[in-house]
Amino acid sequence: MINRSSLYAVLGFVVGLSFSSFSFAQNQTSSAGEDDLGLLLEQMQNYQQQEKKLYRDRERRFLNARNQQKKLVRDAKAAFLKAQKTNNPIQQRVDARQQQIDALKLALDAEVTELGDVYSIHNEFAGDFAARMRDSLTQTQLPEREAKLEALLHDEQLPSIEDMQALWMLVQQEMIEAGRSRRFDVSVFNVAGEAETQSVVRLGTFTLANSDGFLQYLQETQELLQPQRQSASSADLRAFYQQQSGIHSSIIDPTRGTLLGVLGQAPDLMERIRQGREVGLAIIAVGGFGLLIALIRLLGLSLTQIKMRKQLKQIDQPQTNNPLGRVLADVKGLASADQNLLQSRLDEAILKEIPALERGQGLIKLLAAIAPLMGLLGTVIGMIATFQSISLFGSGDPKLMASGISQALVTTVLGLVAAIPLLLAHNLVAALSRSQIQVLDEQSAGVLARHIEASSQNGGQQDV
Repeated sequence: MINRSSLYAVLGFVVGLSFSSFSFAQNQTSSAGEDDLGLLLEQMQNYQQQEKKLYRDRERRFLNARNQQKKLVRDAKAAFLKAQKTNNPIQQRVDARQQQIDALKLALDAEVTELGDVYSIHNEFAGDFAARMRDSLTQTQLPEREAKLEALLHDEQLPSIEDMQALWMLVQQEMIEAGRSRRFDVSVFNVAGEAETQSVVRLGTFTLANSDGFLQYLQETQELLQPQRQSASSADLRAFYQQQSGIHSSIIDPTRGTLLGVLGQAPDLMERIRQGREVGLAIIAVGGFGLLIALIRLLGLSLTQIKMRKQLKQIDQPQTNNPLGRVLADVKGLASADQNLLQSRLDEAILKEIPALERGQGLIKLLAAIAPLMGLLGTVIGMIATFQSISLFGSGDPKLMASGISQALVTTVLGLVAAIPLLLAHNLVAALSRSQIQVLDEQSAGVLARHIEASSQNGGQQDV
């Protein structure tokens, strides 16, 4: 379509063209110019009429479309009002149903919460019981229970009554087996590391034993292992293993093998002695040598005491196989001698017997004093070794310091163990020798008293 601006542009162009034509074509006639202008004016009028008609057509179509849209809006509003009137009862029913749904959802959430608590409690208890059952000694006899428990644990649905009853039955079975002793055949790894089927006895959930003693239960692999070393209390368990019926007592390990493992690793007497090394062996040698001397002296003094007691019963018949008899024999021929001479001979005879009676006492006492000093020496050597290991390897690993500390403590104990019996033996030997010397003194005093009495009686008879 041609708008007004276009028309004006065409008109200006034509006018300019006419003026230019007029300027460059002065020879044309004026009548021809008037015809062209008339034609141009007529064309312009036609263009204006066409444009007006076009605008009127556009306006008419727009008005028709607007009226049609208004009619559609009115129809839609009427249809909406009609549908709203029709749907109000349905909406009410929908709202009521929605309220019921909301109430049911709340009830469902409450039920799900309770069931969720039951599910979590059931799974938690089943998991704890499964871990405890894997560590239980009853698993060696009843391994099929683990599959049942695993099925309960890996069930992602809510537990049913049957599942709860199955778990309860497993718990009851474990409780009952904890109070029973059972004999059954099972694979056991012996000391050589070979698996063999053996008859074992299970004491509740605490101890397993075979004919050799305690068995160690490996919780990681659920296997039985015979330890390299048995504790001292395994003899009682072996005796219980031999019993086939009746009521018998036996020891158990309430730690399920931990305590037995510690006792099995505890060093025996010979290992303790080896921990003392050279100083410990020297202390044992000193203590043994001292006890040997003390034993010899005790035996000798005991025999001497027996002989002296026999001599006391036969005081007039001195024997030279005992100190008292030798003292009496030395003064037997001095019945008429002077009192001072008799006293001197008695003192001489007693002094001659005293060294034999006191022989070895000083050495025993010396060894009793040396033993704890040697133990102190071993303590110092062990501490030096401990500090040396600390300076080389640090204090991070206590096992590196254990050797020196063991030597220090063991030598101290050995020194005390050697010194205490030696002191007791020295006191016994000294007491026994003192008692015999006292008998010699008493009998010598008696001999002197009898001599004085006899001398006084002889002097009185001469005066008469």
